[in-house]
Amino acid sequence: MYIQRSDISHIISNLNLVKLTNEGTNLQIADETVIEKLINYCNSFIDDSLRGKYNLPLNSIPEVLKDIAAGIFIFKIYERKVGTPMSDEIQKRYDNALSNLKNYTSGNFLQLPKEAQIGKVSYSTISYKEKKFTNEILNKF
Repeated sequence: MYIQRSDISHIISNLNLVKLTNEGTNLQIADETVIEKLINYCNSFIDDSLRGKYNLPLNSIPEVLKDIAAGIFIFKIYERKVGTPMSDEIQKRYDNALSNLKNYTSGNFLQLPKEAQIGKVSYSTISYKEKKFTNEILNKF
């Protein structure tokens, strides 16, 4: 997992977490269901981006991927609460996270260890079609 529940308190204050996850009357406790759904979304989003390029699950998670997950999580938690002001810093962090993930998956940024990479398989097919216009037919013209 690129982001876990224990990481959340390091990236967003508990007070903000309560405000951004709670829809009901209990404004003392963060809604763990909302948090877990967002954590699952972030982890799935990154897995889907890495799938086909790397063997999943990864044996070890690079810090860059954890930071990407944190950027996505923060943006998504603010995005879900319509009317809550989102700073330019949060938007910029999200944009950077998506850009870094794209660079990661295309190999332009960092490479995961060789054991995580999937070997590329290439092949070609050859088909043979019978000639419709043979030299004999063409010479008649």
